[in-house]
This record gives sequence, structure tokens and C-alpha cells, in this order.
Amino acid sequence: MFAAIVYLLPRNRINQEVDTDLRTLSNELQSAKVIPVGDGTFRIGIDEDLDSLETAASFFMVLDPEGNIGLRSQNLSISNSELLDANGLQEEETLNYVIRNDSTLRVLTAPVYDDGKLIGYLQVARLVDSIESFNRFLVIALFVGFVGAFASLFLAVLLTPSSLLMSSNV
Repeated sequence: MFAAIVYLLPRNRINQEVDTDLRTLSNELQSAKVIPVGDGTFRIGIDEDLDSLETAASFFMVLDPEGNIGLRSQNLSISNSELLDANGLQEEETLNYVIRNDSTLRVLTAPVYDDGKLIGYLQVARLVDSIESFNRFLVIALFVGFVGAFASLFLAVLLTPSSLLMSSNV
């Protein structure tokens, strides 16, 4: 029980922080007013620093209603036709983990509406490899601690003289 709490509490807190960061980035990009200009391309008024995102760990894409890429952050190094999360194109916001090669991404996909009509999707992602590495380390540490505690208990019972065990029953 203790191990589950020690594992789940920090993991959930970190996930909430990543999700909050993704929503903030999504809101910043959406507030820039995404405008489709035809032929699957978009215009978006964003600052240069937001386009490069000042970090290699965050990415974004603007997609048309069919899922074709109209705009993407400059730091994105996947193929031109590959979406951050192909399963995220829903009528409601989605948050998913996506594994690409040896990397894990947390991807938020938000539909973009103009006057009630779906005009595309916005996908923002954060690389979460270091978080997942921490979670794996924590699981291993908790498992080793559990095995150590169980082995100590077993040895304590095994090495306790039987006369002490019988006298405690009286």
C-alpha cells in the first residue's frame, strides 16, 4: 500500500504539471487565431520564440479537418506527413502518450472551431522520457525495498530461537 502511494503520488503530480503546460501552450497558440488560407495551409500570428518554443522538448502542429499538416514547430524532426498523435483527432480535447522510436511524448490534441465549424486541430506535445525514466527507477527502487523488507522479516523469524517464540505464546 505504501509503495503504491509513493509511486502514484509523484507520478500523478508530474503528469498534471505536464498536462497544465500543454494546455497553456495550446491556449497561447489558439489565442493567436489560426486561420485556414486554403490548400491545407494555415496562417497563425505567433512570436518567433513561440515558434521555436525555446526548447527541444516541446512541439506543436496545426492540422486541417482531415489531419493534413498545415503548420509545425521548427524543432520537430518527424516526417512531414506524420502526426504527433494520429488517434487524437476527436471532437473533444484528448491527452495521450505516444511512443516514437525510443522516445515517449505526452500529446494534447485540441479541435479548433471557427463560428461553430471545425477548421482543424492543434497538437502540442512534450517529450517525457526523463519522467518515464524516473518512474521506472522508482518502481525498481520500491520493488528492491519490498524484497529487502520481506527478506529481513523472513530472516528475523528464521533466526529467532524457538524458545523465545514459545514463551511469547504463554
